[in-house]
Amino acid sequence: MKIRSIVLVLAFLVGVTALAQPQRMTPQERTDQLVKQLALTAEQKVKVLELFTKQDEARQKAFADNKGDREAMRATMQKMREESTKKLKAILTEEQFAKLEKLRSEMPPGGMGRRPN
Repeated sequence: MKIRSIVLVLAFLVGVTALAQPQRMTPQERTDQLVKQLALTAEQKVKVLELFTKQDEARQKAFADNKGDREAMRATMQKMREESTKKLKAILTEEQFAKLEKLRSEMPPGGMGRRPN
C-alpha cells in the first residue's frame, strides 16, 4: 500500500512537470500566429512558413553541432535570430514589421515561438 502511494505521487509529479515545460511551436503554428497578428497575404504566408521551416531545421542542427558548448550555441542562435529578422523584414511590409517588433518587445523572455501551457 505504501509503495503504491509513493508510485502514484511520483507519477503525478512527473505528469505535472511535463505539463509545465514550455513547448516550442511548429513552423506552421508560428506562421499561423503571424497570419492572425499581422494579416499576412497568401504569398507572405508561404514565404514565412518556408523561412520558419528552414530556421527550425537549422536550429536543430545547431543544437546537435554545439552539444555542451553553451557559448557557441548562444552565438549561433544570436546569429540565426539576426538573419531571421532580416529575412522577415524583407517579406513583411513596413507596417507589419513595425507591429511585429512591437509584439516582440511586449513578449516575456522566451515568449515568442512557445506554446501557452
